[in-house]
Amino acid sequence: MGYNYFLGQTIDLDISAKDGQPDMDNVNLRAVGSNFDLAEYGVSFQDKTNVPGTVTTPFRWSLDCDKFNLAKLDSFRVYFITEDVDVCNLANQDTLFIDFLIDTLQNFAPSLLFQAEGIRDNKKSISIREELSVRVFATDDLKDSIFLDLIAVNGVRDVDDFVFDNVKGKGSINSTLTWTPDCEYLDRLDAGEYRFTFLARDDRCPNPKESLLSLDVTVNDIESEVVFIDPPNVFTPNGDDENAFFGMYRLDDTGELINILPLDNCEGVFVSVNIYNRWGREVYTSNDRDFQWRGQGMAAGVYFYQIKYSHKTYKGSVSILF
Repeated sequence: MGYNYFLGQTIDLDISAKDGQPDMDNVNLRAVGSNFDLAEYGVSFQDKTNVPGTVTTPFRWSLDCDKFNLAKLDSFRVYFITEDVDVCNLANQDTLFIDFLIDTLQNFAPSLLFQAEGIRDNKKSISIREELSVRVFATDDLKDSIFLDLIAVNGVRDVDDFVFDNVKGKGSINSTLTWTPDCEYLDRLDAGEYRFTFLARDDRCPNPKESLLSLDVTVNDIESEVVFIDPPNVFTPNGDDENAFFGMYRLDDTGELINILPLDNCEGVFVSVNIYNRWGREVYTSNDRDFQWRGQGMAAGVYFYQIKYSHKTYKGSVSILF
């Protein structure tokens, strides 16, 4: 009698013996390896002696890879020997043998997949202060136990402020990479290039498999076009609430005010606005990019403004009319 099993499986059988006569003699049951030692290979089987009538003993064998060298031995014969002992102490013996044929399943490496909006060919481009959020999936078609690890991060700067939890599970697992880079991750003022490398591996013996997949991330500065080429140059603070203040705004299609100052980025950030009268005296200052100067107490006429960024200054003029 033969049975086929694969490494990594567990053999789980119940072996029974009974006295074939109605006199219910005591029964002995033991197991012996024909070409191997049961204990050496981790077989669990408890011999029984002097059990009245019928005896059942579980046969458990975990086929752990480290116990086998199938190139030398892949067929294991076990003899199950039973005896009944009658009142006259006469033994009648019977034997059953089972051949356990051990093999390995063909194994395939787990697959890796990235899931996030905007990923193309395992590449993603983001701007500074934008959160990168990518879910990483590892799947094993044979439903083995698998492990998912982020094993390397390389780029123009060292990266240590990302979040990713290495995980393990069975069949299919996932974890999410998050990272919000700032100016420090640019290559000076050029885009910074980074590679996150992930490893998925299974535990199928005796030939575990693994696979690698890398995500290439490009970190860009925020685009900051100068859009206030023709800013407002006149306002009328006459109490009718129309065109009542000076600021760097335009009206969108819905009538909402939209700030037209360049966005802060790694090259430069808004510092202040300063407004002067025609004699050079400062009449207004603010550190708020959404400033609104209402010309309180000022006479009609021309005023001059300076909008300062950390890397440059924009200048112009505005008139108050009543």
